[in-house]
Parts: sequence; C-alpha cells; structure tokens
Amino acid sequence: MAEYTNAEKADMILAYGATDCNGRAAQRLYAERHPVRRTPAHTMFARLHQQLWETGSFQKAARNRDRTARTKLNEEIALDMVETTPSLTTRGIANEIGISYSSVWRILDDSALHPFHYQRVQSLKNVTLHLVRPFHSGNYSNELQIPFLQPPCCSQMRRLFRERVFSTPITATRGQQRTHM
Repeated sequence: MAEYTNAEKADMILAYGATDCNGRAAQRLYAERHPVRRTPAHTMFARLHQQLWETGSFQKAARNRDRTARTKLNEEIALDMVETTPSLTTRGIANEIGISYSSVWRILDDSALHPFHYQRVQSLKNVTLHLVRPFHSGNYSNELQIPFLQPPCCSQMRRLFRERVFSTPITATRGQQRTHM
C-alpha cells in the first residue's frame, strides 16, 4: 500500500463521505478535486474508512509481538550450520532448528549468503589453480588433434548427406521399390 500524508487521507475520507461510501465515485471525485495528486484505488477509500472507524486514527496499529523464529540464537545456529556443512538445504536447516524455511532464507539473505553458493566470493584456490592454467595459456590445442573430436568440414557433411539421403530406398504406392539416382 502506498504511503499517503494525513492531509491526503483526510481528503479521501471527505470524498468517500460525499459520495455516500461509493468507492468508485469517490475515486472520480478525488481525481477531479486533486488533479495533481496520485489517485488511489477505489478499494483504498473503504480500507481507510474501516481503519479510521476501528482505530480512530490514520496510523497503523502497532504490533507488539516478540520474534520467535528469527532470534539471535536461531540466526547463529543457522549460520553455523551453513558454515560447517554448506551443502545443507534451507528446508533441512529449518527442520533441524524448528523454524520455517522462509525464515532461514531471510537469515541467509541478510547475511549475504545464498543457498547453493558455497562461498560468499567465488575465488580460485591454490589446489584448483594448476587445473585452470592450461586453458588460460592456450595449451588446449592438443585435445583437438583427436579425429573424432574434430568438427566435420562441409565437404564431409555433404558427402554423408548425399550417401544417406540419396541411397535410401523409397517404396512406391504399388509396393515397388525405387531408388533415387
């Protein structure tokens, strides 16, 4: 829901009352009276009226509820589990801790960790560096000398196509077998 100032909300209530609580008519009247302002949806007028009726204020009711899932302890446990075994799924972590998997997603997202990414920054380790060097230095031409790995040239493709297509027997409708020339 878009945030409106108290003056805008008061004008919405006045338009809603002037149209006998008709949301669509209130929307048109509000747009006529205030052409520069953004026009809210027709359902906004009824919601605003309901909120004003229930709370007596334009302010949203404060939700005084303690967090049960995203406590410091649960966040530390989830982050420790990811650090020790990064292959765990968010559902697996959630089942171990006893919270929802969406809470685990939010914990990991707030910590700049993402499931299926084992490290925050993808970097090459010294162990894998010697495996990557031949490809960067251009020494991979030896692999292309193997005949079955070489891509076929156009003349080979044409020859294979001609042999395959033009030597295929075609059966006529009368059961006689004819071949292409």
